[in-house]
Amino acid sequence: MKKLLTMLAILMAVSGTITTAQIPETRVASSEEPQPHPNNLYVKGKRADGTTFNLWLLVFPTSNVGDVKAEAGAIAGVDVSGKSLYYNGQALNDGLTLADYGIGSNVWVTLR
Repeated sequence: MKKLLTMLAILMAVSGTITTAQIPETRVASSEEPQPHPNNLYVKGKRADGTTFNLWLLVFPTSNVGDVKAEAGAIAGVDVSGKSLYYNGQALNDGLTLADYGIGSNVWVTLR
């Protein structure tokens, strides 16, 4: 699946649909319902216009919280400056990893 998505991203870059800077290196993200995977992280949040979003990211225990937040914001079209990711009601420090918080797979975090 990852190879297929990488090939699709390369084809989109060649066709001009996306730039090569937008091709994911280690993570895949989508607003569509994902297939079960041990590294899925679901993110829900609200845009400035009040609309909500739900998306998922393919992340790893070593993923930095700040990087995950930035990626979620970029996909959802949300400015993440001044916002935090929350897990079980706790604001997550951007400088720590998901493993530092014991965040496993198939869990929801909130961007607010």
